Amino acid sequence: MPFPRRPRLVFPMLLLALSLGACSGAPDSEQPQVIEAAESGSTNGTEPSEDSPQAGSDDGSGTDGGVEDPSAPGDLTAELQPDGTILLEGGQAAFLMPSHNVACVMKPDNVVCQIDGKQYAAKQQHINPEAFEGCTPEAADAMSVGGGADPAWACLPYDIRPGTSVDAGGSWAGPGLGATDQLGDTTVAVLPYGSTLRLGNISCLSDAAGVKCTDLTTGHGFQLARETYRTH
Repeated sequence: MPFPRRPRLVFPMLLLALSLGACSGAPDSEQPQVIEAAESGSTNGTEPSEDSPQAGSDDGSGTDGGVEDPSAPGDLTAELQPDGTILLEGGQAAFLMPSHNVACVMKPDNVVCQIDGKQYAAKQQHINPEAFEGCTPEAADAMSVGGGADPAWACLPYDIRPGTSVDAGGSWAGPGLGATDQLGDTTVAVLPYGSTLRLGNISCLSDAAGVKCTDLTTGHGFQLARETYRTH
């Protein structure tokens, strides 16, 4: 089914050369269905309140302005590590937060997270005027980091949540790995609170206080929530 979203301006230099295709956010207390583990080990993904924070190109570089159809994410494998991290291997992955208010798309060198509803305006200094010309602090709806760049806000022209479908970027979800939920008629991959997903140099932690994504090569990242956000 279509997931309409109000039109946005398309910007010439997005940090990520990716893209994935809105439903109202579910209450944070409503948890998705956790997939029971059939057996430990890796799985092939062939066909996964953020209310206040705590105190492509196929190479994943994502520096051109293209917008890539994620419906065929390619081979994606996932393995649960001893520390509980879900370690991914592949070109692209995506997940939805349990509240349905934030969706993230990861590549080995960068990540973008889009928030459907926020109660603040982004800080002007966190909007790159060259990469995101015309994107106002009020309209900014997505944060990205990676490729050596600092965290930055953008305005995306589409809703990326449908791309978290288990038939697309959410194909990492499987027995013992993450959870699934329904977004309209689509089964999507959800990263439960307390879980960490890692792909290449990018790590994202799901928490009731917000999603925290970090570029492990620089230590730079952001925490994105409904009420506010932070960069680090």
